[in-house]
Amino acid sequence: MEVIVIPAMGDNYIYLGIYEPGRCFCVDPGTAGPVFEALKQNHLELSHILITHNHYDHTGGANDLKVQTGCGIVGPSRQEFKELDQQVENNQKLLIGSTEILTISTPGHTQNCVCYFINVPDNAQPIVFTGDTMFVSGCGRILGGNAEIMYNSLQKIAALPNDTLVYCGHDYTEENCQFALHIN
Repeated sequence: MEVIVIPAMGDNYIYLGIYEPGRCFCVDPGTAGPVFEALKQNHLELSHILITHNHYDHTGGANDLKVQTGCGIVGPSRQEFKELDQQVENNQKLLIGSTEILTISTPGHTQNCVCYFINVPDNAQPIVFTGDTMFVSGCGRILGGNAEIMYNSLQKIAALPNDTLVYCGHDYTEENCQFALHIN
């Protein structure tokens, strides 16, 4: 599976997962413009949007993309994001094309966060899209629970295969490393 990384809004990441030639899903489109550009540039058709949590910097472009492409929107909570076509739960398997995607409930940053895990066939590295649950050298701010809840969610990610490629929702690497050095 090829993943196209789309930097957006300063420090956000939006992802396109190409699951078959010419077709892709999008993860956390905080804005639609860069996604439309990437779709056009790569000659891709968008079939699904996967939402990790309800914050606008991860959902802001979803409705525009749905209106323009007819794609479906998948995510963790209709109460928090009413435009969902499909609500997912922990350990639910989604099938997009022939790609099986496992949802992993990871509350902590918000009460209804999910990660999307893909155990890619043909000996390729597995993939997980973590949204704001986990970043390089850190985790998301705890807004939907407490430290124990976030810790338990991070343990679920840690239990994935060691060679799993992690695609997080923001690039806070420098700030996270500076904080760690300060604490140390």
